[in-house]
Amino acid sequence: MEMCCGYRKEVISTAICFEEHGPFNMALKIDKVTLPPVGPEEVLIEVKGTSINPHDWQITEGLLKDKLMINKPYIIGRDFSGIVKKSGSKVDNFGRGDRVFGYQPAKYNGAFSQFIVVNQRYVAKLDENLAFDEAAAIPYCGLLAYHVLREIFDIKYNQKVWITNASGGIGVWAVQIAKEMGAIVIATTSTENKGWIRKLGADEVVDYKLTKPEKYPKGIDYVFDTRGGIKETGYMQCMKAGGKIVSVVEDVDPAMASMFNVTGQYYEMNADASKLAEIVKMIHATKIKVQISKKFKLTEAMKGLESSRMGHVDGKIVITIDEKDFDKTMALKEKFFVLESEKNKKAKHTAEGEATTQGEPTAKGDEPVTTAIPQTA
Repeated sequence: MEMCCGYRKEVISTAICFEEHGPFNMALKIDKVTLPPVGPEEVLIEVKGTSINPHDWQITEGLLKDKLMINKPYIIGRDFSGIVKKSGSKVDNFGRGDRVFGYQPAKYNGAFSQFIVVNQRYVAKLDENLAFDEAAAIPYCGLLAYHVLREIFDIKYNQKVWITNASGGIGVWAVQIAKEMGAIVIATTSTENKGWIRKLGADEVVDYKLTKPEKYPKGIDYVFDTRGGIKETGYMQCMKAGGKIVSVVEDVDPAMASMFNVTGQYYEMNADASKLAEIVKMIHATKIKVQISKKFKLTEAMKGLESSRMGHVDGKIVITIDEKDFDKTMALKEKFFVLESEKNKKAKHTAEGEATTQGEPTAKGDEPVTTAIPQTA
C-alpha cells in the first residue's frame, strides 16, 4: 500500500519491529510501519522469504547499540527473497515482477515485513530453479563466506584454512566454498556434528569439546573466525608466519597478531550481491548445497528466533511468507510473542518420546561463545 508524499510515495508495510530494546519476545511487536520512498537506485520488493541471523535478536536486545546506529521503529531480518514491485529511476537490472533475493545492510529496515526497500547493490535476480525459501537462506551468510574466502584471503590450491563454528550459518557455507576453491579445510565443530561437517568437505575436524590446544593442527595459512574467542582459543599459535585471520565477530588484537607474525582484521559485511550468481552456479552444479536447519511460517517466527537465541542451530533457520501471513500474525496479537515455557516444552517432549518407538534422538549444538556476543550469523 502506498500513500502520497509530494511527488514520491512512501510505503506502508506490516512488519515485525521494535521501538525499545529488550528481550526479543517482549520488545518485538507487529505493526504498520512507514518505509521511506523508493529512491533512484532502490527497489521495492514484496517479501516471500527471509531467514534468521543472530543479529536479529542481538540488535533487538540492545547488544549492538554501541556499534550500530539505527532508526526506530526498526524492522528485523537481513536476508530476503521476493518479487519486485517497483524500481527507482536509475535501476536498470530489475523490473516489476522479477524474482529476486539479497540482503539488507544492518542499519536499514529489514525483511520481517510485507515489503522492503533495498539499494540495487544488494539485490540479485533469482532464477526459477530456486524456491523462495531456499533463496532466503543464501545471501548474507553465503556472500559473507564467499567474500572473505575469495576476495580477502584469495585462497590458492592446497592452502590450509581453518573455519571456526563450522556448523553455524556462515560456517556451513565457508566449509563448502573453501573446499570448492581447492583449500585444505580444517573445521571446528561439536562432537555431534563431526560426521556432517566432514560430508560438507572438511578434511580435518577439530572437536572443540575434546581437542586440547596442543593437538590443534599446525601450518595454517588462514583462519576464518565466525564465533569469537581468538585470544582464548590459540588459533594464531597454529598459523604460518605471514598468515591472515579474519573475524566477523570481534576485533583482532594487532599486538597479538604481530607477536605471531600474522595479520588480522575484523570484517563487517558490505559485499554487493553480484557474486550471488557465482554461488547459485555452484548450487546448480551440486558442488555446494543450501543447508537449512529449520523452516517456520511467519506465524511461528518467535520459535525460530528462540532457536537462534539458544545457539543450537545447524545451518540456517528460514521463515516462509505468503500474502496472508501478516493478517494471520496480526490476528494473533500478543499471543504471537508468547514463547512456550520450558516446563511445557519438557512435558511435551516427554509425551512425544513416549508416544513413538521409531527414530533416534539427535544432539545439536554449536561451539560455546567464549567472548562478547557475536555480531553475525
